[in-house]
Amino acid sequence: GVLFKVYIVGDAIRVVRRFSLPNVDEGDLSNNAGVFRFPRVSCAAATAEDADLDPHVAELPPRPLLEILARELRRRLGLRLFNIDMIREHGTRDRFYVIDMNYFPGVW
Repeated sequence: GVLFKVYIVGDAIRVVRRFSLPNVDEGDLSNNAGVFRFPRVSCAAATAEDADLDPHVAELPPRPLLEILARELRRRLGLRLFNIDMIREHGTRDRFYVIDMNYFPGVW
């Protein structure tokens, strides 16, 4: 899979693709007693920018979605410098999940 790292600085938004954990089939989960071993974890150094990926998997989240999300997070949390990690639901083109958020406190 692909992880989308979305960096927000004020009104600027930058997205970087990274490799993520592989998709897990529900059948695989039922055969592992609730434990599934991944061959690796997501690696910050493993860029997916130049990889030969399925265009539907690697397509960036829509810009309007990112702008609305960034605006709402800035408004609700009072942050101007933060990043979020997003994934796309397997098999969909328009269903995304925010799975992590990091903020950088500052003095205004």
